[in-house]
Amino acid sequence: MVSISHRNAQMYFDRDVRCVYRYFGKRLNLSFNDGEKTVMSMIQIMREATGCHLLT
Repeated sequence: MVSISHRNAQMYFDRDVRCVYRYFGKRLNLSFNDGEKTVMSMIQIMREATGCHLLT
C-alpha cells in the first residue's frame, strides 16, 4: 500500500487501475471498442471515487 502523500502515488494508482482493467478484461474475455480511452475514463472515475484526484 502506498500513501496518497507519496510523491509517486498518482503513477502507482494509475498503474494499478490499468492492471485491474486488464485482468478482468482477460478473465471475463471482455473487449472494449475505445481501448485506451476507456481505461483513462475508468482511471478518472476511480480517482474521483477515492479522492486521489485531489493530488493533481
